[in-house]
Amino acid sequence: MLALTKKWIEDFEKGKKAEKKVLFWLTQQGYQVYPILHYKHQEQHKVYTAEERVKQAEETIFAPDFLVVSENELFFADVKGKTKLKSLGWVNKRDYDKYFRIMQKIQGIGFKIYFYIKETKEIFELDELIEPKDFEVKPQPDGLVYVIPEEHLKLVAELNSNTVE
Repeated sequence: MLALTKKWIEDFEKGKKAEKKVLFWLTQQGYQVYPILHYKHQEQHKVYTAEERVKQAEETIFAPDFLVVSENELFFADVKGKTKLKSLGWVNKRDYDKYFRIMQKIQGIGFKIYFYIKETKEIFELDELIEPKDFEVKPQPDGLVYVIPEEHLKLVAELNSNTVE
């Protein structure tokens, strides 16, 4: 459990760095970006242990990273930080299934997934959630992941080394 908790914390920190890169890029494109924070009033001052953070993440119903707005668009965005290009399109199956199920019931708002690849400093976009029936499923130490086929992912940005660290 300790190894999984440590990996989760490392992944969490990697994800936060990726979120900053994508947030910066989205604002440069003219979007207004609003972070979505999971909030429980009765626990607002609680300091969570790593184990409690893992449990909270598993129990969260719907937790994309941002609400993104422009004159013509309104969508939720979730950011996935990846170290290597070879893990492009990998997304936690449990999260994707949750997002897909909920978004089937919501009209008038989109959902995009952004992949920031640290190795290449690129941002890829899944423009809309699609039925995962044809996705490859890979077992990983911390659960199952879907591999979204590359034909559904679009390269939207190549960042230089001076872009937000």
